[in-house]
Amino acid sequence: MKVKDRFENILSKDSWLIKETSWERSEQGNRESRFTLGNGYICSRGILEEIPYDSQPGTYMTGLYDNAGSQVTEIVNLPNPVNFKIIAQGEKIDVVAMDVVKHNRILDMHKGFLKRRTVYSTARKERFDYQSLRFFSLSSPHIGVIQIHFTPLDADADIIAETFLDTSMTNKGILSEGRKRHFEVNKFINRRFINYLCVKTFQKKISVGYANHLQIQHEGRKYATSEKVMRLYVKKGSTVTFTKIFAIHSSRDIGFKGRPEKRTMASLDKAVKSGFQKLLQQHIDAWHKKWESADIDIRPDINLQTALRFSIYHMLICGNPWDSRSSIPARTLSGEGYRGHIFWDTEIFMLPFFIYTQPEIARNLLYYRYRTLPAARHNARERGYKGALFSWESADTGKEETPEWHRDLDGKVVKIHTGELEHHVVGDVAYAVNHYYEVTKDEKFMLDAGLEILFETARFWASRATYNKGRDLYSIKDIIGPDEFHTGINDNAFTNVLARWNLVKAIQLYREYEARNINRFKEMAKRIKLRESEIKNWARISNRIYVRVNRNEIIESFSGFFRRKYIPIRELDDNFIPLIPKRLSLRKIGRTQFVKQADTLMLFHLFPQNYPLSQRKKNFIYYDKRTLHKSSLSPSMHALTGWGAGLCDKAFFYFIISLYGDLEDKHGNTEEGIHAASLGGNWQVVFHAFAGIRVLGGILAVNPFLPPDVNSMYLQIRYRGWLLKIKAGKNKVKILPVSGNGQMLKISVYGKTRMLKKGKLSVFEKHDS
Repeated sequence: MKVKDRFENILSKDSWLIKETSWERSEQGNRESRFTLGNGYICSRGILEEIPYDSQPGTYMTGLYDNAGSQVTEIVNLPNPVNFKIIAQGEKIDVVAMDVVKHNRILDMHKGFLKRRTVYSTARKERFDYQSLRFFSLSSPHIGVIQIHFTPLDADADIIAETFLDTSMTNKGILSEGRKRHFEVNKFINRRFINYLCVKTFQKKISVGYANHLQIQHEGRKYATSEKVMRLYVKKGSTVTFTKIFAIHSSRDIGFKGRPEKRTMASLDKAVKSGFQKLLQQHIDAWHKKWESADIDIRPDINLQTALRFSIYHMLICGNPWDSRSSIPARTLSGEGYRGHIFWDTEIFMLPFFIYTQPEIARNLLYYRYRTLPAARHNARERGYKGALFSWESADTGKEETPEWHRDLDGKVVKIHTGELEHHVVGDVAYAVNHYYEVTKDEKFMLDAGLEILFETARFWASRATYNKGRDLYSIKDIIGPDEFHTGINDNAFTNVLARWNLVKAIQLYREYEARNINRFKEMAKRIKLRESEIKNWARISNRIYVRVNRNEIIESFSGFFRRKYIPIRELDDNFIPLIPKRLSLRKIGRTQFVKQADTLMLFHLFPQNYPLSQRKKNFIYYDKRTLHKSSLSPSMHALTGWGAGLCDKAFFYFIISLYGDLEDKHGNTEEGIHAASLGGNWQVVFHAFAGIRVLGGILAVNPFLPPDVNSMYLQIRYRGWLLKIKAGKNKVKILPVSGNGQMLKISVYGKTRMLKKGKLSVFEKHDS
């Protein structure tokens, strides 16, 4: 018999959909992160409701960490709120116990829900149609909803439905650690039609309250129940519908006092009164508004469009507009990779997306760094330096959380030195602060937090640099750059250039704000004891920081790099990414010129105006022959720098590698979570390289150069209080300033200064420049 698809009519167009049309348990692990649902407050991997997992499904709340039973603080794998089990005729409905006749799972990125339809067959060849739709509300971020339609197709069925909050969740074990649970159940209430459960983390003592309401619709009846186990008799062709609405609150919520019970119950009551259809429509409306500011519409390549929207979607669901006490982990909120720690990935790779589309989230991410400034100061003092040394891996407090040991690329356990030596994160944070300011001109943020970060990071570099009297130069010794194959090196070019820039920018902003005679600035300078003599010292050091460039304009990655052994890349994997030579041990790779990931080349993306095209091209060719791309951060950065160097075919190749990295599990570890840096890097390639949008020389520049298969792209951006709608073609740009501060805005298009008038569409031809 034929059963209609209950949710088919609400699906978006294909370019918004991520589809799964078959089921193989062997492929289960790398799929679930792809189907993650979230709203910036909480994210849940797209697990099939009834499946017993070897790797337990993840539900992660922004900023919620604990360290009970683990070597370092890690994100907490919370109880699973979508758990729902059905037993029909004594057999459990799931893809392991039964044959799957048909399976279809769709993530609708435009509307933020996960739709599923699976047809099962028992050992007796009796079939059951299972359909579900679920979402974590974007309009009401503490609310989640799942609706299930279950239909016996061949015979009447006795069914048992079980719905409960799965509190067996544990975090995965790493190295010597076993699996560990970071919470305990400390309260359970069964109230009329509502079940409430509260868990509390062991070490941090954070309470998380869950309340859920279940409604059943069957044979014309609609009723609520608080029972966790229900028995029903369902006739052939008849459908029973289960609608579960749940609320989640944490004691760390903004403005929260006391236990979460009262607030959780109140949120649930309000949601239940709204009902499924209204909650869904409000959620969809909120997603439409979100996408209006974030989407990049690319024509005509649908596959490229869908893959780019996948990157944007996964950034949207982990960016929190309500909370400035947390940031985005390196694997977003879709898995436990890197224990949910925060790296430089956020500031250099992801932040630009939020700066230009949702600056309020970008500001929150930077406030996280400001709130962890005390820990950064402590890190610096502990190592004998001044200023602020941001942790290489951080969690909720900002203290260093890098584990001491880790499993290397070859599976061997090695000691980790990044937490001790990979200090470029200091410059990365400073760069991000200035990037935000250049685009937004948010004076309040700079006076509240930004300037203090820039001054304290400058202080760190001034104390970190070592003076060589004989050469009258400053070196930064015993360091690790982004290329982590080489440890304990001196004068890493990326680090040194960032340090020099940080010092110069801090001086520039000090002079600027000093001249403006702003009281809040003077109070801040007095509070942190910033004096004129220190500023002059920064100038002296910045002019003498060492970076070597040879006669062929090649920037030496670090002192002595040119003397390391060059080994040609001879083998590629299935994705055309270089393989480490079989005879070369990872323990000896530091003796070679092999580079783990984009390092020196990143300078051409961060500071394009400082390097001529000829130098960028020469360096790209030189380092591309030596880079093994053993990090997900690398391909997108090679795409950006390659495009900027005019090597477009090579750059586009790297873009595709990065764009499909998680969709096709090219790194073999997507099950640990989506790679945050790849998401942001993919967006930057389209935005900065293809659309050619960035701030240069203090004004917005728009210089599109589209790939051959892209005819046009449409997007809107926020810039210094203006909302601009931009349509870029092969040789034409249309810009509409929808709103803004004042009537006129000066920008650069195709290298020529232009004036935009608010409300007036301006069209610029490439040949006019």
